[in-house]
Amino acid sequence: PGWSFEVLAKAFTPETRHLIDNASIARMKQGALLVNAARGPVVDTDALVKALYEKRIRAALDVTDPEPLPHGHPLCTAPNLLLTPHQASFGTDTGARVSAAAAQAIVDVQAGRRPQCVVNPEVFESPALRAKLGKA
Repeated sequence: PGWSFEVLAKAFTPETRHLIDNASIARMKQGALLVNAARGPVVDTDALVKALYEKRIRAALDVTDPEPLPHGHPLCTAPNLLLTPHQASFGTDTGARVSAAAAQAIVDVQAGRRPQCVVNPEVFESPALRAKLGKA
């Protein structure tokens, strides 16, 4: 019964909020490893803290809820936890790449083109945006 590993790399949506909760942790094998590289609220923090302090599971977190963790938060001293700052992509060339991508997106929008990396493509059909760009 249960599983030994759970690796989360999901988008945060209303449906994924607290996807990992007391019930799902209870279904994990004793000593299972939970890895959250998704978004903090995908895991119910209170349920996770309880399970870690009971030494029921192990966890590795790149994201937390809340983020950043306030001083003295129980996750900061929890046993069986590897906690990393949510800064994995902050390499030496990240700033230059992010800046170049943002500048290109601005140029694309101003020219009436859809930028390459669009999260909400429906916004381009918005009459308000089209009016702002003079494309109404």
